[in-house]
Amino acid sequence: TTNGKKEFCSETCLAEFRKAYIKGACIQCDNVIRGNNNPSKDFCSTYCMNKHQKKELQSRVAAIAPTTPLEGSPGPFQYETYQPFDWDEYLRETNSVPAPQSCFKQAPNPPINEFKVGMKLEALDPRNVTSTCIATVISILGPRLRLRLDGSDNKNDFWRLVDSSEIHTIGHCEKSGGMLQPPLGFRMNASSWPMFLLKTLNGAEMAPPKIFQKEPTGPRTNLFQVGQKLEAVDKKNPQLICCATVGAVKNDQIHVTFDGWRGAFDYWCKYDSRDIFPVGWCAKSGHPMQPPGQKNNSGANRFRFRPAFTAPPPTPPVSSTAPEIVQSPEADTSAPPPPPITIHFRKNCVGGPLIDSNQLPSTIEDTTPSILAKKLINQILLASHKSETILARLGALRGEEMVITHDGNTYTIKLPQLNKAGDLTNVFQIVSQA
Repeated sequence: TTNGKKEFCSETCLAEFRKAYIKGACIQCDNVIRGNNNPSKDFCSTYCMNKHQKKELQSRVAAIAPTTPLEGSPGPFQYETYQPFDWDEYLRETNSVPAPQSCFKQAPNPPINEFKVGMKLEALDPRNVTSTCIATVISILGPRLRLRLDGSDNKNDFWRLVDSSEIHTIGHCEKSGGMLQPPLGFRMNASSWPMFLLKTLNGAEMAPPKIFQKEPTGPRTNLFQVGQKLEAVDKKNPQLICCATVGAVKNDQIHVTFDGWRGAFDYWCKYDSRDIFPVGWCAKSGHPMQPPGQKNNSGANRFRFRPAFTAPPPTPPVSSTAPEIVQSPEADTSAPPPPPITIHFRKNCVGGPLIDSNQLPSTIEDTTPSILAKKLINQILLASHKSETILARLGALRGEEMVITHDGNTYTIKLPQLNKAGDLTNVFQIVSQA
């Protein structure tokens, strides 16, 4: 119709349209793709394909233009690198030195994260550290966990490392003689807390003790010096770890300044803060690293930036997730976690010239399709004779961008959008063709 809606003469026509639409719809015009059974076809005509490619090219050009965040802006600023951040080159360009490992309260080798989305644990309420609450793992990023206190909302989500002393197994508080408390801002009547707690833990997946790790020891005194480089959490956008500099040192405090950004994001913290990391920590741990912002446009800069959106946190079920780091819609922290999606490998099959199938595991699983796809790619790279060939082919594809880490380097690959478990079949086809 003139307002862009579709009208049908009968229920039969509507049903036939739905069947055809499910098989394939044009990315550009959203019309049904006809006359081709190829599941990888994305456009109804050459015209739509050319139009979409032109639009995508224009968006890419606009995306790499530098953006300066404004002080007081309510919107978060998130950037993705198109290539691994080269700390060695950046240190040479800026004639600077990294803060040594001995300055940080971080393990020399980043801890392994074996937590899963939906797991329950005990955590200190960051707004009231004398209270221990039940928390749910909402998302995972490298060795970091995004946590939500059960009974709270997504406005109070917070991040903790897997070796933090502020998270424990369910039952730790009671064994220590304490009592679990409702979080600040508990959305129900305080008298309903015991029943809410019972319902929350009934049938839930508890994080096992073996995946919790001991917090590392820190330095006894402040060893930082002004001008040293480090990696630091952006407190206003805590999912991000960025390139930073020690701007000042005062007693047991350091002033963290973010390279290439205005002072609105800078902050003071203790020298043993768990939110600061030595240079190269992100690459070693598999956590995305945000390169410096651009203070000015003079001269060419090999470090490119792209504005990205921040979506709401994830739903654990396999039916609906957004790609990569943060997902939507909201997870129900009082509901039991969903069943995992499992990929089985036939190790007796020949993996071709690029993959040694004997190096693959028997199965991998996760509750989120996008995270499972990332695990699949990582396992294939580990089993590959020529991982650089596979990475190059995956990077040249069209689709949603996904950041992975292999051999200490961070790469951006492209995979089709993963909204449900069935979408993983598209990933299987791409991997088999790569």
